[in-house]
Amino acid sequence: MVAFRIPHDKLYPWIKALHLVYYEHYGKSTRYEVRWFDNWSEKTGNKTIGIELSTKTDQPNPLLYKIQLHINTGLIQIQGNHKDTFVTLDFPVLLQIVEKVVAHNVSTSEDKDSTKIETTEQALLSNITDTATLDINHNTFVKIPSGTKEAPNIENENQTIEQHEKKV
Repeated sequence: MVAFRIPHDKLYPWIKALHLVYYEHYGKSTRYEVRWFDNWSEKTGNKTIGIELSTKTDQPNPLLYKIQLHINTGLIQIQGNHKDTFVTLDFPVLLQIVEKVVAHNVSTSEDKDSTKIETTEQALLSNITDTATLDINHNTFVKIPSGTKEAPNIENENQTIEQHEKKV
């Protein structure tokens, strides 16, 4: 298991980052299945967001890893056989998204115009895509130099999940 804490003022940026990476990115992939669920316990008052990333290929255990964000404590836990994939591939991208959300200071208050929020979200997606992307077809994380639209084909910077699994 991998776990870390985030401050309460970073909850919204982390939820937004998780949404973009897992719901918008992996969720639209034909290779992955994403289950997003909320656990609100009326008895204890604990609130948790859970995300399960599974592969759609025939494997004995398709679950790659599970993420739990505990709203009350700010604790994020990652569990599963492929938690190292989260650490090496997804975590750096999530950090970049959180930094962009904080930098743009996207507000969730009702006094903001929804078109401003949508425009900011589009700018965030554009900036993030220019910075880092996950090539779903080749299952490869690619770092893209700023200002370019094509990634250089450098073998040592690109690592497939399969290559990563062989090392683990």
